[in-house]
Amino acid sequence: MKPLEVAPLAKGARRCTNPSCEFGGRWMARTMTRLKNGKFLCLGRRCHTVYKPEQVIDPGNDDHRLWVSH
Repeated sequence: MKPLEVAPLAKGARRCTNPSCEFGGRWMARTMTRLKNGKFLCLGRRCHTVYKPEQVIDPGNDDHRLWVSH
């Protein structure tokens, strides 16, 4: 399954901030998986960085309110 480059407001959009990751700085769909502890794991080649939801989901995205508690 290939990741899709999407706009930040697209459903499932996540952004890896690791500059050495193949998806670093780009909004992609299907590049992260949610862990049992509520954090997200980047599935980029040789990346596997773990993020809190507020670090990878744009605040304007509908997904933001689902994963980030204020």
